[in-house]
Amino acid sequence: SEALWDMRGQMEFTSLFGSRRYAYDPISKKFKYFSGGAIRYITNVISKAATGFDNASFVDIAKTVFNDNNGSETRIVFAGSGARATMSKSPSIQKQMDQRDVEVVWGVKFNRIETDFGTFLVKHHPLLNKIGWTNNAFILDMNNIEKHIFKGMETKSIDFNESGQRKTNADIIDEAFCTVYKNPETHNILKLT
Repeated sequence: SEALWDMRGQMEFTSLFGSRRYAYDPISKKFKYFSGGAIRYITNVISKAATGFDNASFVDIAKTVFNDNNGSETRIVFAGSGARATMSKSPSIQKQMDQRDVEVVWGVKFNRIETDFGTFLVKHHPLLNKIGWTNNAFILDMNNIEKHIFKGMETKSIDFNESGQRKTNADIIDEAFCTVYKNPETHNILKLT
């Protein structure tokens, strides 16, 4: 099960930070294709000072995210721990967090934060800390993101004992997909400096 969690983490990392490339694999004698991640397609970057982050900063972010695009009224925010902590110190966000307004979407628990412009569903994302994005966040319009599956997830069992390599069995899990970011102006990267 650890291998499955690791695979899922790598798939998520690719969907966020991957670089679209291809390389020839001399063993399989086929090209291997790599998927581009969100950071390659999202052009809107909102920069705010972490020091002095207040209600006015948060209102400006909401206005920028929800105005002048045809996105949905709800956006998902995946934040590094620094960005999450900075946002949580804003009195308007703190008040809503104290009410424990939580929404479960896709089996994930998000804090729901209402604004005059739209709703943010916010989740701390530990993966962002691991790659140096502690003070950054992705603001995504999930209605404008699609996952295209080229090869559905499947497992294949291998009997190493039968082939004489070692006395064990193994399972290989395989899936091929890419993520498509439609209507890029509905997505944002938030950088709290």
